[in-house]
Amino acid sequence: MKKKNTWRILGLVACLLFGLVAVSCHKEEEITEEQARIVMANAEVVMDNVSQIYEASETVEEMAQHLDEIKAMPNVEDAYRDDIAICVKIKDGGIIMWCYYQEEEDEKNVNAEELFRNISNTMSFDKGGSMCEEKRICLLDAKNSWEGEYYENEVNKIKNELDWKSFIRKGKEVTPDTILKYLPVCGVTILQTHGCYSKDGQHWLMTGQLYKEIENLPELESWRKDLKRIVLPTKEERKEDAKIMISETFLDLFITKKFPQNSIVFFAACHTLNGSNSLWQKLKNKGLGCMLGFNNSVWNVSDLNCCLKFFNEMLAGATASDACATVRRNVSISGPDGPVDLLCYPENSDITLVEPGSGPSSDDWVDLGLPSGLLWATRNVGATSPEDYGDYFAWGEIQTKEVYDWSTYIYCNGDYDQLTKYCNHSDYGYNGFTDNLTILQPGDDAATANYGGRTPTKEEWKELINNTTATVTTQNGVNGRRFTGPNGNSLFLPAAGYRWDRTLRYAGSKGAYWMSSLYTGRPNDAWYFGFYSDWSGYRVVDYRSRDYGQSVRAVRSPR
Repeated sequence: MKKKNTWRILGLVACLLFGLVAVSCHKEEEITEEQARIVMANAEVVMDNVSQIYEASETVEEMAQHLDEIKAMPNVEDAYRDDIAICVKIKDGGIIMWCYYQEEEDEKNVNAEELFRNISNTMSFDKGGSMCEEKRICLLDAKNSWEGEYYENEVNKIKNELDWKSFIRKGKEVTPDTILKYLPVCGVTILQTHGCYSKDGQHWLMTGQLYKEIENLPELESWRKDLKRIVLPTKEERKEDAKIMISETFLDLFITKKFPQNSIVFFAACHTLNGSNSLWQKLKNKGLGCMLGFNNSVWNVSDLNCCLKFFNEMLAGATASDACATVRRNVSISGPDGPVDLLCYPENSDITLVEPGSGPSSDDWVDLGLPSGLLWATRNVGATSPEDYGDYFAWGEIQTKEVYDWSTYIYCNGDYDQLTKYCNHSDYGYNGFTDNLTILQPGDDAATANYGGRTPTKEEWKELINNTTATVTTQNGVNGRRFTGPNGNSLFLPAAGYRWDRTLRYAGSKGAYWMSSLYTGRPNDAWYFGFYSDWSGYRVVDYRSRDYGQSVRAVRSPR
C-alpha cells in the first residue's frame, strides 16, 4: 500500500467536512453554530496530532500499530482501522480518515468529491451512537412461507414500539423491481428468501417472480447485455416453475439511490456471506450502514430465530454489533450443509434503533459513570453470578480447555517464538511471520463469543482504574476487588486466580483479567490487569504470556 498525494486530497476533504457541518446546521438544524465551531476546533487539533503519525507510517498496518496512542490523544473519541484507512472519531462529532492506496494508478484516479461523499455517509454528530435515521421498516418475503407471519409480527413490533412506517411485500409481489425500489429507501429491511453462492464468486437472491415472466419485465432491455450475470432461475430444468434469482452484480448495477444513513439490511437467506463479504462491499459503497447474513445453508427456523432475537435486542437498546454478538451466543444456528454463523458488517457497528439510554436496564451490564460512558459486564465471561469465577481463556482463544501452555495454544506452532497470529516481530513469528495485529479481532474475543460486547483495551482498563474508588472486599464469601464509580454504581471482580498447565493457581488471593491489547514489545505477551485480595491492596497493569488461562470481563458501548 502507498499513500502518495493522499494528504493533499484529505486536506480538501477536511475543508468539505467543515462545510458539511455548516450546511448540516443550516438545513437540518442538527447542531448549533457553537457546536459546529467546537467540532472544527476539535478536528484541527486531531488533524495536527494524527498527521504526524500518518506521515511517519508507510502502510495502514504500520499506522494501525499506533491506534492506542491515537485514542489517547486530545479530542479523540475513538479510532479504528477500516479497509485502507485509519478512521478517527472526533469528540462531539465527525470522522476523519487517513487513507492508503494499493497502486500508483489508484492514487492518480482518486476522486476527492467521491471520497468526501463516502466519509460523510459514515458521520454522526450525535454522541452515544449512530441512530438509524430513516424511520421506515420493510419486509420482503419472497418465500411467502409459514415463517413469514412471524417476520410480519417482528415488523409490526418495530412499527408500533418506534412509531415507524412499515411496508410488507410477499410472494410474487417481491419482483426484482420491488427489491430495487424498497431496499435502498428504508431504515431497516428484512429480506426473507433463498440464497446461493456460485462458482464465480457471486451471491444470488431469489425473488418471488417466475422466470417465465421475465420477458414481460420493462427493464429487460437495460439488463439484456448482462442478463446471464445478473438474473437466473433457481432450477434450469424447470424454467416454467422456477423463480428469478438476482445477483450481487444486479444490485450493484441497478441500485442508483444512496441508502439512508445508518440503515440496516438483514438477509434472512442462505449463503449471503459465504466465501467473501463482496455483497456487503457493494452495498456499503452505496451507503448501507450495516448488513447481516449467513455464511452457509441455514434452516428456516434458524434464520427466523436469529432475526427475531436480533431485533428484540435492538429494541432493548443494543447496537447492531452487540445484538449480533448476543444472537451468536444464545441462538443455535444450524443448516443442512454443516456449521452456520451469523455475520455482521461492519463488525463494530454502533447503529441503534432507539435513543441511547432509553432501552430497558439489564442485570448483565452496569454504568459506572465513566467519562466514556462505557458499560461493564456485571460478571465474568462464563460466570452465572458476580461472585462466580467463570471460565478461563488463553489470550485470543474463545474456548476453555484442560491444559494451558504453548503446546495447546491455537495461534502458535508449538512454542512462544512460533506465533501464527498477532505478531509484530519476525523473531517471534513462525518462519518469520508477522501480521502487525495488536488488538483482538471479534472472532478471537472470548467476550464477544461467549457473553456479548468485547474485551476491554488497555486504555479502557486504565479508565476504570483511574475513575473509580477500589476497595478490597468479600462478597457472598468470595474475595475480590470492588470498583465504585462517581455515580455510586459499583462493579465486583472476584479474585479468580489463573490457570497454567492443568492447575488453577491463586484462586481467592489473586485476580488476573485479560485486556484486548497485545504487548508489542514482545508479542508472545499480552496486557492484563492483576490484583491481590489481601490487605496490601496491590494492583498492577502488566503483561503476561498469552498461553495462560485468565478471566475475561466484557464491556460494551453506551446505549
